[in-house]
Amino acid sequence: MKSVINKILSMLLAIIMVIGAFPITSFAGTYITDMNSDANFGVVSGSYSDYGHELHYAKYDGKTYIVFCAQYGKTSPNGSSYEFGKDFKTYVNNYGDTYKQIAKYISFGYTMQYGDGLPSTKAEKIAACCTQQYVWETLGVNPTRSSWDSTYMSDSLYKSWLKDTEDLIDIYYNKKPSFNKTTKEINLGNSTTLTDSNGVFKYYPSFNKTVDKVTFKHTKGENTLSISVAEDCTKHDVAFNSAAYKIFMGLPNGDAYNADEMNYVYFKFEDDGVQNVMFSYFVDPQTFYLDVDVTFGNLEIHKTSEDEKISNITFTVKGNGKTYTMKSSRMVIIHSLKFRHPTVMSLNQHLFRLPLHRKTVQLIQV
Repeated sequence: MKSVINKILSMLLAIIMVIGAFPITSFAGTYITDMNSDANFGVVSGSYSDYGHELHYAKYDGKTYIVFCAQYGKTSPNGSSYEFGKDFKTYVNNYGDTYKQIAKYISFGYTMQYGDGLPSTKAEKIAACCTQQYVWETLGVNPTRSSWDSTYMSDSLYKSWLKDTEDLIDIYYNKKPSFNKTTKEINLGNSTTLTDSNGVFKYYPSFNKTVDKVTFKHTKGENTLSISVAEDCTKHDVAFNSAAYKIFMGLPNGDAYNADEMNYVYFKFEDDGVQNVMFSYFVDPQTFYLDVDVTFGNLEIHKTSEDEKISNITFTVKGNGKTYTMKSSRMVIIHSLKFRHPTVMSLNQHLFRLPLHRKTVQLIQV
C-alpha cells in the first residue's frame, strides 16, 4: 500500500513539474485611454478623512486607476458600474486646450513618476493631492490650499510639487538636442560625432539608420550622435527627421514614448449632478531634425584641339587615393571626388591644381 501511495505521489509530482515548466500567460486588458465598455467610478476609500478632500478612482477591465475630479463641488460618482456610452462618454485627447494643459501636469506631476494606480506611499499621496489641487486651480473653481490636511497638501508642498513638475516639463518639451535643426558639413567618406550640450539626447532610444548612404547612430543613455558618410554617397544634402522613423524622445523617468497609452481621457457623465473626472498619461511626442551637407565634387572635363584630333591626348586625375586615365573620350565626368582634397591633373607633363568649386575644365593641346 505504501508503495502504491509513493507511486501516486511521484506521478503527481511529475505532473506538477511538467505544468510548472510552461510559462503562465497573464491577460493584458484594454488600457483606460482605450475604454470601450462599462467601468466603475468612485471615491478612494478613506481619502476624505486622510486628506481633507476626496480622491477618485476608475476600475476598468480588472485594473484600478487614479482619476482626478474636474468639477469641484459636484457629487462624486458612487462606486457602482456605469454603462459606457449611456451613463458616461469618453473624450480622448479632445476636450479643449485647457484640459490638454491639465493633462500634461497630471502626467508629469503624478503618473509619470508614480504610475497610473492609487497612491500608497507618503510621496505618492502628496503628489496626488497637489495634482488634484492644480486641476481645480487651473479650472478656477477650487478650495483653498490650507483646506487640505497639511501632511499631504499645503502652500509650501504645492509650490515644491509645482516646481518639480515644471522642471520635468521643461526638460521634455523645451530642451532640444543642441544640434537640432542644424546643418553639419561632412566630407565624403568621413565621419563625425555630435555631442548634445543640452543633455537631453540621452533620452532618445538607441537607433542605427542609414539614409542615402549616410548612417546615423545613437545609443540610449548617451548624449552623442555618430554620423558616417559612405565613400560612394552621391547626394550633397541628406536630411534626418527622427519622426519619419518613429524615433521619439523618451520620458525623463526612462519610459519610452508609447502613442497607444500616453494619452488623456475625459469622462463626462450624462447625469449633470455627477462630477466629471479625467485620467492622464499624456505627452506630445518629441523629435529632432538634422541636415548633413556632404561635401564632394563631380569633375567634368572636355578635351578639344585645333585639328580635332583628341584620341591621343591622355591625362590623369589623381584624388581620393584613385587614379583615372582617360584616352579617347571627348568629354568625361568623374563623380564624387572628395571636396577640398588636392586633385592634380596632368596633360603632356603639365600639372594643374583644380579649384575647390565645380566647373568645366577645357584641356587644350600643347
